[in-house]
Amino acid sequence: MRQPQEEKQLHESPVDATSILVAIKRALAAPSLLAIADARAAAERGGRRLGDRRAALAAQRALHVRQTGVFDEATAQAVARRQRTLGLAPVDGNLGDAVFYSLLTSLVRDRALDAVLALVVGYAFAPGEPCIDASVDTSLYEEDYELRRLGAGPAAVAFSPAVFTRPPPRIVRCVARAREDARLRRQDTSAPVRSFLLQFLETAIADSANEGFVPFMGEVALVVDRFGELSRKEQRAARPRLEQIRGKVRERWLSATDGERRIFQSIKDALDRVEPS
Repeated sequence: MRQPQEEKQLHESPVDATSILVAIKRALAAPSLLAIADARAAAERGGRRLGDRRAALAAQRALHVRQTGVFDEATAQAVARRQRTLGLAPVDGNLGDAVFYSLLTSLVRDRALDAVLALVVGYAFAPGEPCIDASVDTSLYEEDYELRRLGAGPAAVAFSPAVFTRPPPRIVRCVARAREDARLRRQDTSAPVRSFLLQFLETAIADSANEGFVPFMGEVALVVDRFGELSRKEQRAARPRLEQIRGKVRERWLSATDGERRIFQSIKDALDRVEPS
């Protein structure tokens, strides 16, 4: 667990008297879009959704509000302003996916990579779920991440800076994969099953509606390959997950071009040959 000094180093940036005055003026000039009662209610909901202190600090950094580490009423007002800027409705101060991805984009642009990880871990995973102690290691190049501690407590995972060159949804997918990888290794899951489950996870949580058909089917091809490496007993257990992927493929297939269908017809046929569970 990070110590207060480490947390301070994580979020602080060079500050001078001028920047402090600018921040104060910005805060005073920022309009309050929510009534007091509505802001209080939004803060309570935000606190339940983003209760982790590091995640709240990351969100506040991206929103340019005072960093208290608590999702307070000022933070709810800032979320409402971001909603209005994004053209969202209703403007209610609730932290939803659109604002979440907007905050990630802001943090990535500022190269606040540790804050990106803190926000992803705090927002994307439900409270009480197995979590990870995420950090960035600039010496990692070939792999997206490296598991460094799997003992008691949160698993320690270091991520490559290359991960943060991707669109925010793919950053979330990578963090989710690392978290699941740590969980499966703690359970001594066999390598073939772990490989299949991790590829299934990435494909299942992909935002396929906003992802091109070709990259989506590339992910599906990997799922089919990993499924083929399982024993018959393991395949029987994995069929329900493969059926989920088959459903997504059939849905996307309807809007694919003839050329795209020809390229991936063999993958679709392989999926269709798998017996239902």
